[in-house]
Amino acid sequence: MPRQIEVVFLGTGAAVPTLERYTSSILIRDWHGRMFLLDAGEGVQRRIMEIGMSINDIDYIMLTHSHGDHINGVAGLLQSMSLQGRRRPLTIVGSEDSVFFVREVLEAEKQLLGYEVLYLAISNGAVFGETILDSKSGDKLVLSWYKTCHTRDSYGFVLKWLMRPRITGHIENISPLDWRRLIEAMQTKHGYTQFKISYTGDTRPCPTIVEASKGASLLIHDSTFTSEYSEEAHDRGHSTSIDSAKAAIEAKVNLLVLTHISSRYRGFEARRLLDEARRIFPDTILARDKMRLLFEPPIREVDLSRTRVFLEQ
Repeated sequence: MPRQIEVVFLGTGAAVPTLERYTSSILIRDWHGRMFLLDAGEGVQRRIMEIGMSINDIDYIMLTHSHGDHINGVAGLLQSMSLQGRRRPLTIVGSEDSVFFVREVLEAEKQLLGYEVLYLAISNGAVFGETILDSKSGDKLVLSWYKTCHTRDSYGFVLKWLMRPRITGHIENISPLDWRRLIEAMQTKHGYTQFKISYTGDTRPCPTIVEASKGASLLIHDSTFTSEYSEEAHDRGHSTSIDSAKAAIEAKVNLLVLTHISSRYRGFEARRLLDEARRIFPDTILARDKMRLLFEPPIREVDLSRTRVFLEQ
């Protein structure tokens, strides 16, 4: 199977949905089949059906904050998973307020749903944090979060795939122990390659975004308004497309995607956001509902036929 990461934009609108843009939700699937849902606005189930995926394949739901346009789809998702016979655990990540909403208000417990819901609650006041979600054969999947400038409980998320060097070529009569030591030696010498996605959720310009997103392969940034509404955007805790482009430059990311588009921009009017951003950061895309992006994370290969490797005895 090709080593690919797929990013699907399910809802790219702001607080008020339109026929063109549902409220916030993004689906990410990696080559291991792990699936991550970033926010779950109203209509998320319908969008997942429309793109031909299954809600029961979701492993993690990560909620940037507890506003309705980012969280109102959770209840329906959990209930539908139960009705479709889900039995494996689901992990929900978010601020203490977001987790409280899901756990207490929705009564999301195993005895009611038929499957276990695990919670990773971000402590109030946290600025940065991270955890390793998975570690296989020397590779790691790391989830981190960073405080954003929107509400007291708003956080952005970073998913980072760290991949050890792949060894090619052939060695005769090597024991399993020496093989592990060889992999460790190559990893120490060549280090990891990484693929990194940063998603801000709702936010006005915020220094933590730049810090957390440095070197990201993809930055998905709140871009609710064009620059003419800059004051309104910042007062409401949002960003303009120019704000997003400036953050992308400072963080030195590879690709910027603008999302959380205000309902005042209908049809081709939304092109104005893209035009503004591209004047500052050319590698910018304007998100649209059901848009898919496909990435192939870089892997470093070490050919043993061309490399002398010494194993300690």
